Amino acid sequence: MIYRNKQISRICLALVGITIAIVLASLLFGLLPDESRKELNIRKKIAESLAIQLVTALHQNDLRTIRNTISLIEGRKSDVLSIALRKADGSIMAASDGHAIFWAGADPNRSIPTHVHVPIHNEDSIWGNIEIAFRPLSSDKTIMGLPKTVFLFLGFLGAVGFISFYALLRRALRELDPGGIIPKRVQTAFDTLAEGVVIIDEHESILLVNQSFSNVFGQMDETFFGKKMNDFAWRERNSTERVRDFPWSDALREKCTLTAVRLDVLDVSGKVRSFKVNASCILNEKDKVSGAIVTFDDNTELEQRNEDLIQSIEQLKLSELEICRQNEELYYLANHDPLSKCLNRRAFFVNVDEYVESCPHEEFSICCMMVDLDHFKSINDRFGHAVGDDVIVGVAAILRSHVKDLGFVGRYGGEEYCIAMFGLEKEACKNLAETIRNEIYELSSSWLPVDERVTASLGLAISKKRNCPVQDVINQADRALYLAKESGRNQSIFWDEIPRNCSTGSERSLAVTA
Repeated sequence: MIYRNKQISRICLALVGITIAIVLASLLFGLLPDESRKELNIRKKIAESLAIQLVTALHQNDLRTIRNTISLIEGRKSDVLSIALRKADGSIMAASDGHAIFWAGADPNRSIPTHVHVPIHNEDSIWGNIEIAFRPLSSDKTIMGLPKTVFLFLGFLGAVGFISFYALLRRALRELDPGGIIPKRVQTAFDTLAEGVVIIDEHESILLVNQSFSNVFGQMDETFFGKKMNDFAWRERNSTERVRDFPWSDALREKCTLTAVRLDVLDVSGKVRSFKVNASCILNEKDKVSGAIVTFDDNTELEQRNEDLIQSIEQLKLSELEICRQNEELYYLANHDPLSKCLNRRAFFVNVDEYVESCPHEEFSICCMMVDLDHFKSINDRFGHAVGDDVIVGVAAILRSHVKDLGFVGRYGGEEYCIAMFGLEKEACKNLAETIRNEIYELSSSWLPVDERVTASLGLAISKKRNCPVQDVINQADRALYLAKESGRNQSIFWDEIPRNCSTGSERSLAVTA
């Protein structure tokens, strides 16, 4: 009720403002009486009448009548301050008391509303003037730029108009109150519902809302009457774009019922609320649209829980990926030499054994290659371990680039590498060994600070027997490496090329010192 009275007051003020604007416009276009012009006309008539009387007495040379007439006019006309009869030479023939004071500052050549000249002619010359001093026009008194009388009129019009409009609108709205068609018990029943309920007319203006809907916007039920449903800050689901097709508009247009339409809206606190909207068209007895009932099921909390759950799942996925990445990193660190990036000795044997177990019998062929750098200790002694590490890294990169998918490369010892390759013939293994040996020699200049070279000795062994232990093949390659180093280094030798009467020693302890 308080809100409604405020609304009526605002409408009354608007109507009063419009009325005053119309009056001011009428005054501007001269449609209202002009008091200043009326006063000027009265003063003109006074001046004309006085001139006739004084000229008549002047022709009769009746100075007494002139003075009596001046005194009589001054006494009867409250607007007249003083009157004088002045000759052309400036001398005063007759005048009121204090005329000199009231006439001070007057323009002798022009009449104004407060100082009027009436010339008296004698044939072709001017005999003199009748001077009349008037009070200022009442219209000259202004308040806020408006004549006082106009201001008083507008004030009276505004006060009376506001009271009249207020009484009329209050009575009219009481008779035409759209909420009056909704019984109080119906409103009470709607207020008990947890979901928001809104009843609109055929023009989508609100007739009734329940308490649940009012709470969303922090307003009283009465404040919604007459508002348009589309004027609220409705948004598309999970978007900042305004809604274009409202479900209640479609329901009114199609005379149908729409259910579970998802909409978002900004509530009184600026928070986005999510609703599942149902809109049903209401038809009268003539099957014409008379309005619609719209319900709003608040899913904000449920949506928030779903979003939190989705975020939790995403976080778990990220955690799982991070764990997998860390596990892969740990697996890599556990199976690779950190300097050369080759498989460490344990991982090398595990990978080779697994491959041998899974390889088909008819495709089985294993070639083992032992690579050892010649005189590597002297490199560390002469250039330092940092240069030695560069050599280790460079050689490992050459080995990995050539082996790739052919097999596995492992760091067997300090400067010694072991390679296991599958599916290659002897000649291909021999050619690959020579290529690796030559490339180590060519690229070694970039690893050393002076113009020197690094050489490598290689021992090879090949077997096509699945039942032959891998370690036996590696041992054969290791003995071939021993012979390569003993025979002058910087060369590659196959195990089966060693003369049977050539002793290679039974243990690696017999190998030539690098």
